[in-house]
Amino acid sequence: MNNDFGNYDPNDDASNAFDSVEGGSFSESVSDSNQYQEVGFKSYKDNKSIIKLVIIGGAVLVFLIAIFVVLKLTMNKAKLEGVEIGAIDEFLYVDEEVDVSLKALGSGKLSGTKYSIVDDNNLLTITNNELSGASTSTKIVANRIGRTSINVTAQLGSVKKTASKDIVVCKRLNEEDISKEFNVSVASAKLLDVELGIDDLCYGDIVFESANSDIATVDNYGKITGVKQGTTVVTISDKDTTVSVKVTVN
Repeated sequence: MNNDFGNYDPNDDASNAFDSVEGGSFSESVSDSNQYQEVGFKSYKDNKSIIKLVIIGGAVLVFLIAIFVVLKLTMNKAKLEGVEIGAIDEFLYVDEEVDVSLKALGSGKLSGTKYSIVDDNNLLTITNNELSGASTSTKIVANRIGRTSINVTAQLGSVKKTASKDIVVCKRLNEEDISKEFNVSVASAKLLDVELGIDDLCYGDIVFESANSDIATVDNYGKITGVKQGTTVVTISDKDTTVSVKVTVN
């Protein structure tokens, strides 16, 4: 009986079959592993790019916010450049009360400005001499005749600015303060006892007039000069009051 198998070794087939199976499985495993590594590396690169973009975007955002904050602080930064005293009449009367307004001059938020007010000669009563705000006001009362200045200092932080206003305090014409009779000699001169103030401004609205200048004359300051013996009347008046004085020339 012929042996068709010849030198057939079943172990060789088994070995070849095993090699074939193992080789195929191993190749497929290596291929799958390589593909997985490639996908993982690509995913890592994508994630790294995204993180990089996020970091750059965040840095740009922080930079823009910083610029915005700096610009806002610069625009709102207060800068005190001066102080303004509101309009006040060049003269006040004794016992007169007036409002004095103060205003900070400059740019930005000036509401933190503080003011102090000083009267040089203590002729005035200042209701509140420590004030604050971008603009504010206080009241002053004139106490006695004379000339003075109110000095205002405005302060914002370490910056100080000053302003001043001259004020003359006069006395109102009052009939009770003036004697109704006056004597003067011929060719001599005397002042009426009309003390309204130490400044010419106090007499700006006062009118002196002699009823008979042949007997006596009077100038704009109340100085009466006797011309000849006799009597006359000198009137002293302003817009509100008129006082008559009998003048006798001896």
